[in-house]
Amino acid sequence: MILHRNPIWIAFFSLIIIVTFFYTINAILDFYHYQRLNCSRPANEIKWSIKKVNDETFVPKGFYQFTYKGERISGYTSFQQHYLNPFAAKEAIDRLANANLQVWFDSSTPNFSTLEKNFPFKKIFYSLILWVLIFYLLWLDRRVILYKN
Repeated sequence: MILHRNPIWIAFFSLIIIVTFFYTINAILDFYHYQRLNCSRPANEIKWSIKKVNDETFVPKGFYQFTYKGERISGYTSFQQHYLNPFAAKEAIDRLANANLQVWFDSSTPNFSTLEKNFPFKKIFYSLILWVLIFYLLWLDRRVILYKN
């Protein structure tokens, strides 16, 4: 049986393609949001709280205000780092409150802002690995077809 006509192979390869497209689109969107945050200003005021995601996940949340071109703009950020209990989240808030945090925002749309600007390295790396896997599987498929003929 030729490998590329095997329904299990087709299902597996289709699943890999769907996952690759999902990760790639997600990485592109995250990179777009990252590069969109092109300006920063010190926060005038930050009020902290703890957001309970579920029984075992707590996230620091900061409500902030900053000034840009004479306009006072406010926003909030739920940080990506998760904590297992509210005490650990409170310790993180204490560390963040003592840090000199900048508000990152889009200069053309200052309402698009955040306290946390992280490059999506992990998502881009995983997307590249998945693309390499697709090309490897295509190469492997061609080699098997040539070998069988």
